[in-house]
Amino acid sequence: MKDIARSKNFPVEEKWNTQDLGRHLVNEFGDGKTAQFNDITINKFPDGKIEIYQDCKIVKKALQDIAEKLGFEYSKDWNTQTFGSKLANYLVEHKEQADKILKTPYSKHTSPQTSSGGTDTESSHSADCQNEVINHLSEFFEENDKIFFNERDLQMNLAFFLLRKGYDVELEYKVATDFLREKLSLDKEQWQKTFPWKEDELAVDIVVHQNNVWLPIELKYKTKNVELLNHTRFGETYDKECKIIKDQAAQDLGRYGFWRDVRRLEITSAAFKNVVGGIAVFLINDDNYVNFPASNKGLVQYRDFAMNVSERSKGEMAWRHNENDEVFNAEENKWKDYPNFRISNSYKIEYKKFDVQNYYCWILPVPKTESLL
Repeated sequence: MKDIARSKNFPVEEKWNTQDLGRHLVNEFGDGKTAQFNDITINKFPDGKIEIYQDCKIVKKALQDIAEKLGFEYSKDWNTQTFGSKLANYLVEHKEQADKILKTPYSKHTSPQTSSGGTDTESSHSADCQNEVINHLSEFFEENDKIFFNERDLQMNLAFFLLRKGYDVELEYKVATDFLREKLSLDKEQWQKTFPWKEDELAVDIVVHQNNVWLPIELKYKTKNVELLNHTRFGETYDKECKIIKDQAAQDLGRYGFWRDVRRLEITSAAFKNVVGGIAVFLINDDNYVNFPASNKGLVQYRDFAMNVSERSKGEMAWRHNENDEVFNAEENKWKDYPNFRISNSYKIEYKKFDVQNYYCWILPVPKTESLL
């Protein structure tokens, strides 16, 4: 928006944040509710919040380029979200063909063999891959100025961003849990303690890889209601408020789901030598997750999964009956489908806040896990 202001010779005060600047631009160059600057639209909500989005011509062009390389037929009438969803489904169904055609610079590179049979760059790739991807994820969220309608929308946008960064990218990467158990050499009883969920397979949201270095990424996107005023669809503006994001509520289960993702990443990295760790992403516009709950009872029950603290220590993650640490019997309470489990590492909880719809984002590196105890 600063570039827009400069192009209009509009003075910007240093004390203004993004929201302040957006409101001034809408008032000065729009009708007080919305302002259009070529392919960029700025909307001001009744509560003063600002939304800015750009017509995704660049993204759509990238999708068209990929589709044409694959021979995938598309309609010029598709919007970016529809195009991306259909193309992603095609890529999943035609993975072998896509792998041959959409080779990235990284996957074409061949390193000389060392005397140990590995490569000179293998260890450096392993050490740097996680930090590099985290930096790119931070870049993605810092530069983002759109509202994600749901987790699938977030997944698609992030996947195409990572593709443009040169990674090989897999979506909904499925791993049989029996394969995980076999890799970890666990009997059924040991596996039940390690992985207490009744699931035949994992479906990792995004997996990136380079030179046989693999990094799984799990996403959680939890929201409260967002109503949009004066938004454009099919080239026409709807001038009434419309709910575009739903209130998911059930924050206790939202917290549980995130930590379950963390546990899955720990198990996956322990099972496979080429998985160097993982990344768990938690994106919210619901500040209930970062604030203390309204009732102490709620905090007692889900305090092991709480996300308004600075650190989560390794160990048991359980639903608590009272302040004396009495654990609910998983089969006798409303959380019977959400069994207690444990995490093998300690984690720092550090949110970053973005101006777009007051998003909070936590990008959590999950280290290579050697022991699941």
